[in-house]
Amino acid sequence: MKQSRIPRVLNVVFVVMLLAFLAACTKITPIVTPTEDPENIPQITNVPVSTEQEKHTPGVPDENVTDAPETSAVAEETPIPYNEREFDILRDFFETQDENGIPNGDKCFAAFDADDPKTWAGPIGARNPSVLLWNKNGELTGIYLHPFSENLAGFEGNLSFDGFNKLEIIEIDLSVNELTVKNCSRLRYINRAYSLGEIEIKTDRYFEKLQVSSHTRCHCEQGGEEFAVPEKARFSINAETDGNGIVTVQAINGSDYFQLFVIAEAGEGSSFVGWYDRDGQLISAELRFELSNPIEFGVNGNFDLTARFN
Repeated sequence: MKQSRIPRVLNVVFVVMLLAFLAACTKITPIVTPTEDPENIPQITNVPVSTEQEKHTPGVPDENVTDAPETSAVAEETPIPYNEREFDILRDFFETQDENGIPNGDKCFAAFDADDPKTWAGPIGARNPSVLLWNKNGELTGIYLHPFSENLAGFEGNLSFDGFNKLEIIEIDLSVNELTVKNCSRLRYINRAYSLGEIEIKTDRYFEKLQVSSHTRCHCEQGGEEFAVPEKARFSINAETDGNGIVTVQAINGSDYFQLFVIAEAGEGSSFVGWYDRDGQLISAELRFELSNPIEFGVNGNFDLTARFN
């Protein structure tokens, strides 16, 4: 005996009507999968920011710096008056011209005017714009100098930050003849500073990052009583070249460790021989030589080294 198909038909009709009712009462939002195209994924990076920075200066520092605190890109009016001494030192440097008559300011700023610090920035929107950071009292707290265009020669003349009491951050992408940074008790971050001549750096606090290079000599000191830098993070290093090459001093400060390195780079047609102490004894043939103690994660001492090239 065959069963009636009517109950089955009624069940199907009921299910169809129920689905139609739910569809009418419910707004269904399709699930959208984010693009996996790397070129369309926003890149979020961090750059250092001065602890005393007031949001007065337009521009965004180097987007490639990813190991320091975040800063702001708010464009507001720069504080006036400026610290007269700091203003004069910077203006003189930016006005210095090379053999082709190009002032340093034209190499890193979009519309440089020596007498108008509001033009010491930009261009806004560039990949690596130059920018100067000032606090509300007109004191320099940070400086980022990047070439305005490619294939530019280095800066002309010497750059000295002596007695810039609020200066914390320095980043320079073009070479200078000589670089001096001392009596800057708040200095904590120096990146990509490169000199054809001597470099002298001193801070009383931790270097969150230090990377300076020279064709002749780097002298760097860290540690002081004011900021209670522990003994294992205090050092004084003098690294010189003997021959055609470059020496770099690099310091890395982590949450629970501090590392210090010297790095040798041979010039064209030369080769690295080794690191020698003040008595002329070979102490390492490593291009990147660690001076800190890898066991104790610290460093305490004075170092006088020469990188020899032949």
